[in-house]
Amino acid sequence: MELQTYAELRSAIEVQAARQAADRATEDEVKELTALLKQLDDDDLPYHEALEIDFRFHRKLLEIAGNPLMQNIMEVIYEFVLTQMARTTPSQRENQLGRRLHKAIVVAVRDHDPDAAERAMQQHMQAVLKRLKA
Repeated sequence: MELQTYAELRSAIEVQAARQAADRATEDEVKELTALLKQLDDDDLPYHEALEIDFRFHRKLLEIAGNPLMQNIMEVIYEFVLTQMARTTPSQRENQLGRRLHKAIVVAVRDHDPDAAERAMQQHMQAVLKRLKA
């Protein structure tokens, strides 16, 4: 199966997860997401560590969303997601779009705005799918 297929599944799960996270996030959970973003702002972060932190960010969103089945599916396709991230994520210095979209997701979750969270995650996943097709 090609990576695009996994990215499409990931998109469906994560867009819904972002909506639910915006409904359910506590102040502490928003702080955890923000702390992960701060780590990603380090341009000197080794690439493999940046990918792992990026995945932890998405994993945290799924945890906040509170659907164990969505979390389990993401764990099952974890290796494919990391491979897809490696293919579509430029180096830390070049990943301004990704950072901007992650921040938009956190702001929407913090503001408890499910529509904005959905839009931000859709934009993020569309960027991923576009890079995979390129």
